[in-house]
Amino acid sequence: ITSLPIPFDESNTLSYVSVAVPSELIQGAGVEFWITVVTEEGLIKESKHHLIGIIPNYSFSGSLEMNTVNVMPQGKILRPSVHVLNTAVGPVYGTINLLVDGRTVYSESSMFEPGTTIKELEWQVPKSQSHVKYDMQASLESYDQIYLSKRTIFNSFVKTQIVPLSEQIPILAVTDEWGNVVARPTSLYSSNAFDENSRFHVTAPDGNCVIGSDSHCLVNESTKSYRGGLQRVIIDGQTLSVRYSGPDNPMERFSITSSGPIVGNWNVYLESAEIFGQTASAQTELLLKVKYRAELIPSVIVSSE
Repeated sequence: ITSLPIPFDESNTLSYVSVAVPSELIQGAGVEFWITVVTEEGLIKESKHHLIGIIPNYSFSGSLEMNTVNVMPQGKILRPSVHVLNTAVGPVYGTINLLVDGRTVYSESSMFEPGTTIKELEWQVPKSQSHVKYDMQASLESYDQIYLSKRTIFNSFVKTQIVPLSEQIPILAVTDEWGNVVARPTSLYSSNAFDENSRFHVTAPDGNCVIGSDSHCLVNESTKSYRGGLQRVIIDGQTLSVRYSGPDNPMERFSITSSGPIVGNWNVYLESAEIFGQTASAQTELLLKVKYRAELIPSVIVSSE
């Protein structure tokens, strides 16, 4: 089918295309259409292909099922999969949607052949300052029918929380409304480039000194001589991997990681290198970074009624 474009005006390259489509081409479950442009020089350009649903002469019934994780760091892309079951004798046209708090965040139109078709949806989890939960479900719109999956709760969390040393609070796991852990803190990090006359002092919740100048502290000097630059210590039965630059490094820094949760009242501050035990003033400018990891929770499957 060809049709001459009608320019809106002589100075504008935007054109209006009108086409009369013969009835014999409007058949089946849907019609695919696009526009092809051929220049005088023979250059051919083709537009994006689109689908128009055509109600078939056979009945359609089906269902859908969404498979998704229900916890993820904010800013990441969630990709739930949707299984569409078409029980008709032929293909059907439909649009699948991902709904978050009742709002459509992703849509895709497609032809669904008899049997099961799998589609991958996509949504970038918004960034926030704290843990946020959402109601999530999938839908299928096919002609005059709408199929909705059951709702599931999706939890998003801040992957890295930043706390000023002057305002330290207990480090806690992220939990849902029922108290189930959805993300756990697994790493602590801080650096000091402000005050060369001070050094870090890090105390665990049980009172043990992990990093510091005192002889009873588990880590006193740089850990670079250890395998991987990590010194492993045990606090209250939990193994921690400590990386420490040492107090003489121009950028004094440390990290503490563990496969288990690092929670509780960790005390991190700067002490004066000249007067042991005296708190240095630069700590008001320093930050403690707490990194979280999603809890290993099985994926969730929700189906239409």
